Amino acid sequence: MTVCSTFLDRGVKERPSLCVLRETMMPAVLVELGFIDSADVWLLKEHQEDMAKAVALGIMDFWKTA
Repeated sequence: MTVCSTFLDRGVKERPSLCVLRETMMPAVLVELGFIDSADVWLLKEHQEDMAKAVALGIMDFWKTA
């Protein structure tokens, strides 16, 4: 799902050394949807519901194929 094509997709970056990912005993993912100190603020405010749905769909898709 594309919310807005004018924003750069920065892709996936694996960072297993992050404490929030390293210290959990269950599957975990850290999702960044934008930067608060940039033009992404508009995207976050206007499309919060769309982004939440996209994250939820991604989680559901993962568990269907796992």
